[in-house]
Amino acid sequence: MRPICPALMLLSTLGLSACKATQYPVEILFNANQCPQVTQGIYAIRSEAQRAQLSLQLSAVAVAQPIPDLAHPLDPEQTLIMVALGPRPNPGHGLSAQGIHAMLEAGVLTLPLAETQPLPGRMYAQVIVTPCALLKLPSRLNAETIRLLDSDQRDSDANGL
Repeated sequence: MRPICPALMLLSTLGLSACKATQYPVEILFNANQCPQVTQGIYAIRSEAQRAQLSLQLSAVAVAQPIPDLAHPLDPEQTLIMVALGPRPNPGHGLSAQGIHAMLEAGVLTLPLAETQPLPGRMYAQVIVTPCALLKLPSRLNAETIRLLDSDQRDSDANGL
């Protein structure tokens, strides 16, 4: 893990660039504790068949959350990314948005999501959850690696989810 450049965090709020990182807008379409993707990982939705299958799966599991409109064909300028944490032991686990921009620096795309952990001292139902988030990003990204932020706003390698 390596810290995000503090100057970048400050300057990004001013709309300026530093540390040779580029910001890209991210739209979070769906974020829930029960998701159809039960295997941890980061998945790109590239085909119409994958989009249609995801739409059906989300409608089957999303009872308390609005389902994103995936009825339209994929926009070639946009990429859909599913971030799945895999099975977790209680609803204290999840994903939280940490901003509206992804950062691309040296081939590493850092998504503005962090895994949330159960709060100390709180009681949670012992039920398996499968947290995930569906993001929409521009297609023009040339990222070799995708990472998430951890709860302390630091980079966390996606392979370590």
